[in-house]
Amino acid sequence: MSEFALQKNTALGFADLGFLATVGPRTIHVYDKLCVVVLSTESGKIRDSNKIMLMSELKDLNIQHAIYFQFGIIDNT
Repeated sequence: MSEFALQKNTALGFADLGFLATVGPRTIHVYDKLCVVVLSTESGKIRDSNKIMLMSELKDLNIQHAIYFQFGIIDNT
């Protein structure tokens, strides 16, 4: 019989980690954190509102993101 202390795909917070330390499982299966790169494409004639919205949502989801300003606008052709 297999029992689980937490449901699958649970984002682990400090309370979950304390709970797991109390339960003492032999193995904990986890996913690596995501790292997202946000790049802009096209000529830049239209304001880039999508980038700021994506970055805000990534922050809300606690996902690390990297922005490469030194590349400027990336040509999508």
